[in-house]
Amino acid sequence: MTATSRVEVGAAVSNNLAMTWDEIQTLQLEVAREVGAAYGLRAEIAEPKDPNTSAIEVTPVAVVKRWGIFGHRPQLREIGVAFHRQDEPYGSVGYWVDLNELDKLDHSAYQRGIETSIRNGVEILIQHKQNR
Repeated sequence: MTATSRVEVGAAVSNNLAMTWDEIQTLQLEVAREVGAAYGLRAEIAEPKDPNTSAIEVTPVAVVKRWGIFGHRPQLREIGVAFHRQDEPYGSVGYWVDLNELDKLDHSAYQRGIETSIRNGVEILIQHKQNR
């Protein structure tokens, strides 16, 4: 069995159109399958996240004062995409989504941003595998 690699990539695109958590996961999977196919990889959501589970509330020290004024602290939930080559685990790429921003995500802008992020993440995985 091959050990898997993990790449964390942040992706946030905000506009005025809302997306639901299910739409975000579905879009993520569609884009990951297209990108993965170009590299001979099969993609699937790694541990689908239930929107009712708790998210991580971020409170970085450097910006707590700013958030205190506006009362906004990001609540992040990860979407993980696992890639496989010939049914062997190849690696995974993780993305963090701010749940407070779901109502501002634009489908087409998010898709363009996430496609670039997934492609970069897969290329990093491939380089990591080649350097072993």
